[in-house]
Amino acid sequence: MRTAFFAVLLAANVVAADVVVRVVGPDQKPVGNFAFTTRPSTSKSYSDTQTWKTDARGECRLVNLKAAPQHILAWATTWTEAGLMEKGNQVGTLREGEPFVLKLRPTVIPKGSVAASLQTCARVLSSFCLDREDRFLVCDVANKRLRVVSAEDTLVRDLSLGFAPQVVACREDGVIAVAGTGKIALLSPQGAIQAEASLPGQSRTATAIGAHGKDVFVCVQAKTGYVIYRLDERLQNPIAIIQGLRGCCGQMDFKVRDGKLYVAHNVKFLIETYDRDGKLLSSFGKRDNGTSESFKGCCEPKNICFDCQGNLYTAESANWTVKKFSPDGRYIQFFGAIAEDGDCVRAAIACTRDNRIYILDHPRNIIRPVLPGKSKDVATNRS
Repeated sequence: MRTAFFAVLLAANVVAADVVVRVVGPDQKPVGNFAFTTRPSTSKSYSDTQTWKTDARGECRLVNLKAAPQHILAWATTWTEAGLMEKGNQVGTLREGEPFVLKLRPTVIPKGSVAASLQTCARVLSSFCLDREDRFLVCDVANKRLRVVSAEDTLVRDLSLGFAPQVVACREDGVIAVAGTGKIALLSPQGAIQAEASLPGQSRTATAIGAHGKDVFVCVQAKTGYVIYRLDERLQNPIAIIQGLRGCCGQMDFKVRDGKLYVAHNVKFLIETYDRDGKLLSSFGKRDNGTSESFKGCCEPKNICFDCQGNLYTAESANWTVKKFSPDGRYIQFFGAIAEDGDCVRAAIACTRDNRIYILDHPRNIIRPVLPGKSKDVATNRS
């Protein structure tokens, strides 16, 4: 069975620029040829990352760490014969000559998961969407790649981009809109670049993207809050149509349907509807008041999607819950959940033509189905 080692190391109070990390599996045996990256926790730029790999003894000496003695955030994804390993945050002090032991623990690949094999996994899966054939467009922000993956988790196409893709959407005609690290682009259904430009507002971060007709919309992180721009089909003439949006933990999602923008204004616990010029048309949503339709956590919902009937689904990362609403905002039902406890992270969500719901499982760095009711973790073999 070919599965993955997957881990996160959070090391505080780095006191030396020359330290050793030792990686071991659940059997305490060293894990060699284990690739991982580090960057200062105060930085959001992937240009500050450094890549490392353990030797045959499962050790790696981190020489001349950038920004030491600041603490660093390290994540890792590499595929071996040893099983999928659950990521685990570990806090400690890295000291010169004293190996920091990164212990990996086993987890489960839920049945029906996508981007969960050697050929399809992303080193850092930032977001995803579905194309018009219900294939998955997977953003690998660390490797600057966009992968087209089938529902059976087979690789259809692997596209190399000149920037790190943070968000992606598919237009009705199959054209792919993608944005990230200062860039925005339109790709043909086969992956050829049709247009490319800098993100508006001189931003480096995109949190959502969508397209309808000749309009392209993108939400970017501004100096204060978030701004949604409308661009033309050549990605020119940007107009800031919605300003002053407030999002928590770097999240601000929207979806385009029938020419309208539906914004998950998570700090306000609202779904807001706007026209193409940014005029607010309606809103619905409630902060947790003990009712089924209210949104829990500090800032929800994080992400939204639509089914073919126009029903809207909300995803809350605080408790990994998916809820279903009618097109006019009437609560229909609790749809499902993938975990008891969550975090303040992206919970990208998409619905297939036959109304299957998939969500970004951020802790596992995979895409998994949300089953009606409470989802169970069901193991599946990968070959």
